[in-house]
Amino acid sequence: MSTLFESYYDGLGHEMQIGMTVMANTSGGRIYGHITEMFHDNKGDDKFTIIPDIGYCNINKLRKTYKVNWKNVYLIKVTKK
Repeated sequence: MSTLFESYYDGLGHEMQIGMTVMANTSGGRIYGHITEMFHDNKGDDKFTIIPDIGYCNINKLRKTYKVNWKNVYLIKVTKK
C-alpha cells in the first residue's frame, strides 16, 4: 500500500535541468535567466550557475553569471505571443 506522498510525488514540483528558464532571488534583487551548471558547495547544498537575461529591482549592471542557492531559484514558463 502506497502513501499519499508517493501517489502525488510527481505533482509536488519540477526537477531543474540545465537550460531551463528560471527566476532567482539575489542580494541585489531578482534575475531572470537560464541554468548553465549545477553543483554542490562546501556545505553540501545544491547551487545553480545562472546566466541572466533580465535584472529587476536594484540591479543596475548585470554580472555575467550568478551562483545561487537552490532555495532561491524558481522555475518559470515563458510564452511568446
